Amino acid sequence: MPLAPYTTLKIGGPADYLLDAYSFSELQHALAWALKKNLPWYILGGGSNVLISDRGIRGLVIINCIKGWQVISSTSAQKPDMGIASRWHNTFTLKPPQRGKGIIIEVATGTDLKTFLFQLAENQITGLEWFAGIPGTIGGAIKNNIHGGPDFFSQYLLGVQIWQRNRIENYSLRREDFDYDSSPFDSQTVLLKAKLLLFQAEDKRGKLFLQEWGKAKLQNQPQNSAGCIFQNLSAKEQKWLHLPSSSWGYIIDKVLHLKGQQIGGAQISHRHAAFIVNANGKARAQDILALIALIKEKSRRVLGVEPRLEIQLLGFNGK
Repeated sequence: MPLAPYTTLKIGGPADYLLDAYSFSELQHALAWALKKNLPWYILGGGSNVLISDRGIRGLVIINCIKGWQVISSTSAQKPDMGIASRWHNTFTLKPPQRGKGIIIEVATGTDLKTFLFQLAENQITGLEWFAGIPGTIGGAIKNNIHGGPDFFSQYLLGVQIWQRNRIENYSLRREDFDYDSSPFDSQTVLLKAKLLLFQAEDKRGKLFLQEWGKAKLQNQPQNSAGCIFQNLSAKEQKWLHLPSSSWGYIIDKVLHLKGQQIGGAQISHRHAAFIVNANGKARAQDILALIALIKEKSRRVLGVEPRLEIQLLGFNGK
């Protein structure tokens, strides 16, 4: 079965083996089977932030469908500062709810992020509102250390239960483990559960904030994409290039003048040039790669720098 329906880009060939895992035991049995058969394997959550080859993925692909969360305890701890610079520019005036006492939440990594955020708001729990409008699961949010507004997801993580090398371990987080769009977890580490530090909301603005912030992002960021294709420039790179913005959306549009460029069914979005979209629903992975190569080549020629991919490529080079 093609993997395209499991991705936000709606692109991707078949896996040799495909399994929807709805419990931890199903997930562990599938991984043990793959190890016994000496098969490569990959865990797919919400399918955002990935580009899957037209040829698909060799071995076993497991769709993490394990959902659910619960309150573990209350705490006096404050939001941990992981020391990561934000690329948010404070243009949204509505504020999330005021925070009261700390609450520790345990959540399964296959839980849909959007659903989770609204369930938290309905239960008067706040902290993650800035991640509204981002597709994917809790597992993907952790592995990619997603950014929303002024926050990175790692700021709210207390610990993660992982499967690695056929054993389950509890991973305690360290400040230096996370960075912009990166975490210490590679493709061979399966995230099972996470503990998050959130807060009791002091007012009822949570649901309204989720709706309005999500709506604001939808107006500017196309959904038929994998997300932003490239990581923003570092502050040092931006200063060296004398650019008013670190965003590749700005650079691709105003400096490289490639906004709207189309190859096959793939197009650099008219709405936001940092996104490449499946414009007609018939784009192939090779079309996306061709646009990425075009942007990289012109950036090297015009600016002398090559953008760094923010999305993950799966199934290429025979893998």
